[in-house]
Amino acid sequence: NGRISGKVVDAAGQPVPKILLYLMRAEDVGAERPQWTYAEADAAGHFTFRPLAPGRYLLGVRLSGLSFPDAAGNAYPRTFYPGVSEAAQATPIVISRAGEHDSEHVFQLPPRLTERIIEGVVVWPDNRPGAKASVGYQELSASNVSSSYGTECDEQGRFRIKVYDGFTYLVSAHVNTGNGSGQRHAEPIEITATAEMKPLTLTISEPNGTCERCRNLRLGKRPTRQ
Repeated sequence: NGRISGKVVDAAGQPVPKILLYLMRAEDVGAERPQWTYAEADAAGHFTFRPLAPGRYLLGVRLSGLSFPDAAGNAYPRTFYPGVSEAAQATPIVISRAGEHDSEHVFQLPPRLTERIIEGVVVWPDNRPGAKASVGYQELSASNVSSSYGTECDEQGRFRIKVYDGFTYLVSAHVNTGNGSGQRHAEPIEITATAEMKPLTLTISEPNGTCERCRNLRLGKRPTRQ
């Protein structure tokens, strides 16, 4: 019944409330499917992980890429305790015996990421707007693909997605045809968020099940870069 507790603060030393923290065994670094334990900081930034077996642990935020769209951790880069970007530089937290409580860790995060907005429109091949089309997006990184999240277009097929500067995303769209033929998809577009990025146009053209990158998006697999 070991415990690890502490407080997470921002670059100015202020508490970061409601942020999702990850804890993993140090020996799992580099594993294809590392096992994480999760805990959410309270309103004052305090967190506790328990129960824990004896071992060496790494603490971090944003270790699995983009979390659910409005999660507090999305606004910070991948960071390991005590405030480094790489697992190899992290300081392990050690539970040496059963029931030990390792407390008072202050986990300081780097400055927040810059928010960007991906804007775009979904259209049919004849340029009719894809009214109420569903737009899906995933954050890509060198090591993993985040879960897929989505939003809905307006009546003119327009959409807006909040993302973060410097990260690469895969954006796709689909519509339900309503005529018994299922869904039709747009070929996904890969885009890196910058101040200079231009609006996207996603053209609905692929019958359901024929687009490999669409299948990857739905299954949470890393797509093949084109």
